Amino acid sequence: MNTYRIVFICTLLAACFWAGGCSQKTTPGEEPASRIGYTELTNLQASGKQVVLLDIRRDDEVARGMIPGAKHIPLAELKLRIHEVPTNAVVVIYCASGKRVPKAVPILKAAGHTALYDFISVTNWRGTLARPR
Repeated sequence: MNTYRIVFICTLLAACFWAGGCSQKTTPGEEPASRIGYTELTNLQASGKQVVLLDIRRDDEVARGMIPGAKHIPLAELKLRIHEVPTNAVVVIYCASGKRVPKAVPILKAAGHTALYDFISVTNWRGTLARPR
């Protein structure tokens, strides 16, 4: 009987993880954005819509490589540099682990951005990383 309970609990936890229901927790001042994966991102980029891929990592993190074509604005500078992100664009945000993305969403929303997506992490990129300019 205990084996069945363990299997049942593990199944529930796995389902929760894969559905994303347990993984996107926010604290006051943070907001989630719709999560997208690599395929959804590349489809969005190919759709003809204006897409800004926003890298909010620190400079030292970006020095190791970034997704080609991404706009780098560290989270700490986002409020000051928000004018660099067009409000009519679809904005796809990523960092190193996904923990900073919910902090960037309210900043972008306050500036009028409505189409926001969470790519979570640079590690979700399947291509070669570019060196920052």
